[in-house]
Amino acid sequence: MSKTLEMLLLYKVLATAPRPGLQLKEVQANRGGQGYVTHRWMSPAEVAEAEQKGTVVQPQAAGGAEFQQKADIRRRFVEERAKSPRQEFLSPKAEQDLVNHTVVLMKGGKVGYAISPEGDLQNLFNNNGKGAGGEAMKVRGGKTCDCFDGTLPKIYERFGFVRVREISWDDQYAPANWDYEKWGRPNVVFMEYRGNTRDANEIRQIAVNNGYSFRKENKDENEE
Repeated sequence: MSKTLEMLLLYKVLATAPRPGLQLKEVQANRGGQGYVTHRWMSPAEVAEAEQKGTVVQPQAAGGAEFQQKADIRRRFVEERAKSPRQEFLSPKAEQDLVNHTVVLMKGGKVGYAISPEGDLQNLFNNNGKGAGGEAMKVRGGKTCDCFDGTLPKIYERFGFVRVREISWDDQYAPANWDYEKWGRPNVVFMEYRGNTRDANEIRQIAVNNGYSFRKENKDENEE
């Protein structure tokens, strides 16, 4: 058995194994006015608070089919992200780091992104050419994001994001294999969505009005 396969199997065992003192619950959440369901390991106090608020849907049996399906989506997300030619621009989040994230794959897995419970847009990758990343930007609409200065902030601005803070490059935090000759030392730009709509079609039109060009939309999408 290969080392990679061993690690994947080990992760599946660890991800679905009961955690001492915690319960795996299916809970309702809300982001940007849109409701969704996620799974969280919770302490008894957190469960009691969630039940009081009426946000617990039902207990989720560890290793259940739905839980496993979501784990499989996260696994595929990490695999597809690894195919990006711009790994230096993506945070190296492991599968377990995405457990509480909304994880989306589009275009047959060639485009993907994750949104944290706080609404931070992360790990947006596009291995499908111009336009596909824009589709991802409009589908769920994160509240915040960060990226290296240059092309990406200009694209995000077309969708209603604005710059709110910048920090200077620091060599000690440089991504692995960073090509200084090719990419230089760009600032890190933090952005917030300040648009006045969460409607996907309206966001799309705003981007078009701001000069963004979409390709014909492909409906293929998997989401955790």
